[in-house]
Amino acid sequence: MGSAESYLCLGPGWSTVSNTPHRRHKTWVHEGGISTPFIAHWPAAIKQKNSLRHDMCHVIDIVPTILDIVGIQPELQEGIPAFPGISFAKTFFNDNATFRKELFFSHEGNMALRDGHFKLVSATCDDSEWELYDSTTDRCEQNNLAATQPDRVKAMAKRWKELNDQFTKDAEKTKN
Repeated sequence: MGSAESYLCLGPGWSTVSNTPHRRHKTWVHEGGISTPFIAHWPAAIKQKNSLRHDMCHVIDIVPTILDIVGIQPELQEGIPAFPGISFAKTFFNDNATFRKELFFSHEGNMALRDGHFKLVSATCDDSEWELYDSTTDRCEQNNLAATQPDRVKAMAKRWKELNDQFTKDAEKTKN
């Protein structure tokens, strides 16, 4: 819809509504911004029909998954994988194959770390205001546990910084 010069989008209000019951929308790292369904159809290999998987994965995992399925092993570049993700092919056959324990985000000043079923998230562009959620009991992020679990928040915030620093270092390596 619209011409090439138009900027047609839902806008923040309708974007939030379209992600209901999750909080926020794209550009944020709350569930409304990061949760996206993935549908796999591969009748020759996936025998279980109409089943759900609950494993944590990310869009960066799609290329490594396809390469894994076709048997291609990407080369390392200066010790860094050619692609940042990891294969989630095992999840096609088993729920909770648990190939990824943690995942961190940094997007437009929004930060998050998933560690198992806990999610640490901040929309403050710094680490001054973290929220903590248990995704097994609160997928819609309504019950902030940060005040009742300050040690977990501190440890996860430290881990987020470590992962972000490593990512920045690796990104600098690959530029040169």
